Amino acid sequence: MKKSYFLYSVFLICVMFGIGGCTLNVDVSEDDEPVSGSSIYELFAIQRDMDNAFNILFVPDASYGDLSDLANRQAFVDDLTNAIENSYWQNQGYYFNLGRYNYYYSLDSGSVVANPPDSDGNFRCPTVTWPASINTDGTFADATILIHTNALRDCATPSSGRATAEPTSFRTIVHESSHAIFGLPDEYCCDSSYSANVPVLYATEAACLSDPVNAAWRNCASFVSLGMGMTGGVQKAILRPMRLCCRGRFHRMGVWPCRLGNYGGCVSHVSCC
Repeated sequence: MKKSYFLYSVFLICVMFGIGGCTLNVDVSEDDEPVSGSSIYELFAIQRDMDNAFNILFVPDASYGDLSDLANRQAFVDDLTNAIENSYWQNQGYYFNLGRYNYYYSLDSGSVVANPPDSDGNFRCPTVTWPASINTDGTFADATILIHTNALRDCATPSSGRATAEPTSFRTIVHESSHAIFGLPDEYCCDSSYSANVPVLYATEAACLSDPVNAAWRNCASFVSLGMGMTGGVQKAILRPMRLCCRGRFHRMGVWPCRLGNYGGCVSHVSCC
């Protein structure tokens, strides 16, 4: 119970001081107990019900060593808390919805290696080897991010919710998480497999409700029902990932920056880096 009060206190202090006004310190201990299986531990979780949160799970690469050793585990956790402060909490979409995201980490390590371009010179995503425990202990996660220290261009696979990132590539962490959790396309062109994806925008509410990709987190609503004027009276049903997208005068109040589209639509993309 004391831990819950502490987390909510941290949440309130962070919101009061705004972006950049919150630091996260987590000390590992032999008394820590796994929250899923034998390999997954809680890092920072305000929402105590996993089903009501977006759960982000971090996996170390082998460079962090054996995480049963507390010193190695603390080094990994320190990198993660630094990443949360300087990536997610420097992004308005994540920060203003701070209480909707939970963070966890695995003791089991994976690896990622870069691939050469294909025969036409096109970029190919790196090859990732995930620990087997992710397929059992980590199935609750909405996004699973392998944190690696070798330099390479990172990727995400929205269908599996998995991605890679370096611990201090803060903008990349947010970017790849955005692909992994919500399947958002890139806003840049043209050397990624995501840039051709259509935005998270639907012509009808039925289409939004029947899309299996958004089944775990959908919340469909029309602009008309939200009191938002539509160009030419055209009604578009949108998927609002965090239930706040494009409210009011289209300020950046949702998970992703929302901009006015051709029909007052919420066009959801993630930036290049």
